[in-house]
Amino acid sequence: MAIYERGSGPHVAERVQPEPGGSEEKRLEALAEQGADGWHRVEDAELEPASKDSASKRPAKAAQKTEEKS
Repeated sequence: MAIYERGSGPHVAERVQPEPGGSEEKRLEALAEQGADGWHRVEDAELEPASKDSASKRPAKAAQKTEEKS
């Protein structure tokens, strides 16, 4: 399934996954072929999966507090 993105460099302004075979997919494919407005096609394998490792390393609010001795 195709995914289309609009942006420049690492910045992604918009990401769309249209219905296969629909008019929106045809429109986005034409924009990607022309390179219009920064549109390009990406494959699922190119997208970085969201992982818990990339999330903030802050402890949860409910995490047990440790006492520090001065």
